Amino acid sequence: VKQLDSIDESVDAMTELLNDVLLLVKIESQQFQYHPVSMDMVPFCRDIVTQFSMMSDGIHHLAFSASAEAMSASADPKLLRHIFSNLLSNAIKYSPQGGEITFELQGEPTGEIRIRVCDQGIGISEADQAHLFDAFHRGENTKQIKGTGLGLWIVRQFVDLHGGAIGVESALQRGATFTITLPAQTKDSAS
Repeated sequence: VKQLDSIDESVDAMTELLNDVLLLVKIESQQFQYHPVSMDMVPFCRDIVTQFSMMSDGIHHLAFSASAEAMSASADPKLLRHIFSNLLSNAIKYSPQGGEITFELQGEPTGEIRIRVCDQGIGISEADQAHLFDAFHRGENTKQIKGTGLGLWIVRQFVDLHGGAIGVESALQRGATFTITLPAQTKDSAS
C-alpha cells in the first residue's frame, strides 16, 4: 500500500510537471507570479529524489546527500519542484542504464544554498553549452532523444525569479553537472 501511494504521488508530480510547461506563455508575457515561502530544503529535495528513484525502477541509481539536517530557504515550492524535476528527468534521460545520478544539497557559510545534479550521461559539447539555456536549443548529440528544447530555458527563468544562478560543467561522454545557487534567506523572507 505504501508503494502504491508513492507511485500515485510520483504520477501526480509528473502530471504537474507537464502542466507547468504551459507556464511558458505566462513567462514570456511576464504574467507569471512568484510566491516564495520559508521552507526546509532537505526534506523537500529528498522527497523529489525518492520519487524519481521509484520512477526509475532501478534502471538508474539516484543518490541524495545534504550537508546539514535542515536548510532554510525562501523559495517558491512549485517552481523549485519544476526546476529539480527537469534536471533529474534530463539526468535520467541522457544517462546509460545503471548510471549513477547524484543530487547534492550544500549550505554555504554565506547562507547561500548550492544544489548540484550530476550524471554520467552523454555529456554536452562546449559549443552546445553556450546555448544550453536558450529556448528550443537541443544539443547535437541529443537528436535521437525526444525533447522540446524548452526545459532548461524554463529552468533558467525560474532560477532567475529566485534571484539565483545556474551553470553547467560537462564534456562529451563524461556526464554533466548542473549547479544552482540560491541566495541566502533574509530575515524579512524568514518571517
